[in-house]
Amino acid sequence: MLPGLLRQAGPELASALGLLRRLFDVRVTFFDLGGVEADGFEVKPISAYCAARRRDPAFNARCLACDRRHLDEAKLGRRIRIYRCHDGLVEGVIPLYGRDGAYLGAIMFGQLRPGDDPSAGRSAAWQRLRERLPQADDVRLADLAELLKWLTEHLAANAALRAPQLPWAEAVRRHLAAHLGDKLTLAGVARAVGRSPSFLSHRFPAAFGTSFARHVRDLRLAAARSRLAQGASLRQVADELGFCDRYHLSRAYSAHFGHPPRGTPLASG
Repeated sequence: MLPGLLRQAGPELASALGLLRRLFDVRVTFFDLGGVEADGFEVKPISAYCAARRRDPAFNARCLACDRRHLDEAKLGRRIRIYRCHDGLVEGVIPLYGRDGAYLGAIMFGQLRPGDDPSAGRSAAWQRLRERLPQADDVRLADLAELLKWLTEHLAANAALRAPQLPWAEAVRRHLAAHLGDKLTLAGVARAVGRSPSFLSHRFPAAFGTSFARHVRDLRLAAARSRLAQGASLRQVADELGFCDRYHLSRAYSAHFGHPPRGTPLASG
C-alpha cells in the first residue's frame, strides 16, 4: 500500500521514476518519512545479483543498515549523496523537502557497477551475476544526479509531494511562518497551538523530518536566502529573522548552504 505521501504525489512521481528507469536502466525508488521503501508502484526489480546476495540474512542486514545510514546522512546534509554501498556498488540518495522546509522523504537510485569494480576474491558465479549490473561512470552519474536534482526541485516547488496534513502540524507551520523573527521555543509554540511541550517534542520529528530547533533554523536560513536575493543587507535580514547579528547569520548561512551569502559583503550594513 502506498504511504500518504505517495498517494498525494500520484501519477507524476510514478511517471518520473518510470522515465528514469527507461533512460538509465537503473533501479529508482522512494523512501517515506520513516525510511521505509514504498512498494505501491512499479520500479525496476531488484537485480539478480542483489537478490541472491540478500538471501544471506547477515548480508541483507548490512544492506538495510547501509540504506538507513546514507538516507540519514543525505537528510541531515540536505543534498544529493552519491556513494558506494557496503558491497562496492554505486548508489545515491536525493532528500526531498517542501517549500516550508519540511522533510518529505527521499528518492534512492542504485545497484550500479562501478567502472573500476575489482573481481578479486569473488567466485565466478557471483562475478557473472555482478557483470549483468548496469555500469556507472562519472558522466552517467553526473547526468543522473542532475536529473534527480531537477526532479526533486520540481516536485517540491509544485507541491506534488505534501506531508500528511495533521491539524496540530498545520497550526505549528502557520505559527512559525508568522513569528519567524521572534524568539521561538518548543514550549512557547506548544502553548500557541494548544499542545503540551511533551506532545510536540515526541511528535515533531515524525511530522517535520527533523528536530524543532533544526527546523526553525532551516526555515530562517531559507527565508534569509530569499531576502538576500531581493537585495536586503545582512544586518537587515539578521534583525528580521532572529539572528544575533550579521556575523551569526553569515556563519550559519555558510555552514548550511556551503558558501557565504553572495553579493552581501560582511562589512555591509
